[in-house]
Amino acid sequence: MISHDREFLDAVTKVTLHIDAQQLTRYGSNYSGFETLRAQQMELQQAAFSKQQDKIAHLQKFIDRFKAKASKAKQAQSRVKALERMEKIAPLLADAEFTFEFKEPANLPNPMLSITDADFGYRMEDAPAKTILRGVNRSVMAGQRIGILGANGRGKSTLVKTIARTMPPLAGNITEGKGRRSATSRSRNSMCCGRRTRRWST
Repeated sequence: MISHDREFLDAVTKVTLHIDAQQLTRYGSNYSGFETLRAQQMELQQAAFSKQQDKIAHLQKFIDRFKAKASKAKQAQSRVKALERMEKIAPLLADAEFTFEFKEPANLPNPMLSITDADFGYRMEDAPAKTILRGVNRSVMAGQRIGILGANGRGKSTLVKTIARTMPPLAGNITEGKGRRSATSRSRNSMCCGRRTRRWST
């Protein structure tokens, strides 16, 4: 099961699969449990990395100090081999900050968008079109800020894609205000736990 709804995942899942850095890790818990376990894992990884770096620095200091002395050369060489055999622990990489802002528009047409008797859905080859939203009549006025809410599969993405002209409506008309420009930004499934991640829960 793939979902962006945290409460839904917590209620119905018992296992979470975490994909990060091309590796798949299984956690025997729901989403909230996964976050707790993952945070603990990250703390342990960072602590182990810091401890190993201290050990490497200590060994390297000994090598640099005594590698040229005949009486200590054997011990220095032994520490060189220990460094070469050591399995390095990767540092915890912080995710890059993500920010964006909207530029001030040159003009604000009013209405910015008008939807009349529109059907939204998908056209498929050799099959009838799949309609998800029917008979939509809406206008967006200048200055309005509108959120689109709904359960998964109810047509949120279909509506946005159609308004953005990446797919056509199945019926009806969509009229854009003169000078209106559209832009979309894909959401990130997660911004915690180091690098960009995606999670599946079952």
